[in-house]
Amino acid sequence: MRVQQKRAEKEAENHEHIHGESGETVGGKGESKTAEYKLRLRTEPFPSDVRKKIEQKIRKIESGNPFFRQKENEEEQLEKIMELPWYQTSKEIKDLNLAQKKLDEAHFGLEKVKQRILEYLAVQQITGKSQGQVLCFVGHPGTGKTTFARSVAEAMGRKFVALSLNGVHDEAEVRGHRPTYISARPGLIAEALVQAKVKNPVIFLDEVDKASQVTGHHGNVSAALLTILDPEQNTKFRDNYIEIPIDLSQVFFICGANYLRNIPAPLKDRMTIIHFPSYTTTDKFQIAQEKLIPKTLTTKGLDPQKFTFTTKAIKEIINYYDAP
Repeated sequence: MRVQQKRAEKEAENHEHIHGESGETVGGKGESKTAEYKLRLRTEPFPSDVRKKIEQKIRKIESGNPFFRQKENEEEQLEKIMELPWYQTSKEIKDLNLAQKKLDEAHFGLEKVKQRILEYLAVQQITGKSQGQVLCFVGHPGTGKTTFARSVAEAMGRKFVALSLNGVHDEAEVRGHRPTYISARPGLIAEALVQAKVKNPVIFLDEVDKASQVTGHHGNVSAALLTILDPEQNTKFRDNYIEIPIDLSQVFFICGANYLRNIPAPLKDRMTIIHFPSYTTTDKFQIAQEKLIPKTLTTKGLDPQKFTFTTKAIKEIINYYDAP
């Protein structure tokens, strides 16, 4: 009798351990996560279509077999859906004087580029929209395209996310993978919104000229970008992993490219092109003397007042920086 009792107790312990590992014990990880989903659903103002999808996912998770991989996939997908900023926004600053100040602080020269950006922002503030055009900064690496884009975000009071499209050959990297696939995940745009935590960030799509333009087994990346940047289509952008239309109309997209000729014509038609000229030796000297040297010394914990770089030394560095 005692042996049978011990055996029963042992089986009960094993059963509890197995369910504890799966997250299905009372008060365990599985139930606490489901309770968290329900609490957020009650307290957060999700749009109706998002709310409906979340409710469906919760029911599916609760009714699913805890030992199946499918349940874990459903939980991962639901977490990504709930991480997206469906209603959160940054309060935008509409101050062109501040925009001018931010651009001047971050960059030396390039006055024509700054003027083009300020004109673009002014039109957008007056009309409340970007007129269907997207800024595209074109110039060689190192001419300040990313820094300019970041300064625009700061001047607007928006969050900033930079994405590189160099080497992106699969359309699923932009649109997301279907959740039934192994190691499925959202696309670059959805992940950028998760990173920004607001639905109206500035997203800098760098190296659009290097994204794949080939239509094949993996789809056409450039065609996917056209959908994202087109205001007639991006109000209901569909990420394959999220499975709910995402409104991208409040996102301020800025593109970056090294060579204009490599951008497909349909995509180029959606862009306001701003060329970033290469810095002259005089520009580089001024940038080094007024910005780079003081910043570098401060970063290294050195007093800029105690160090002096002669004109000859700075020019030597400029002239021979890239020398073999």
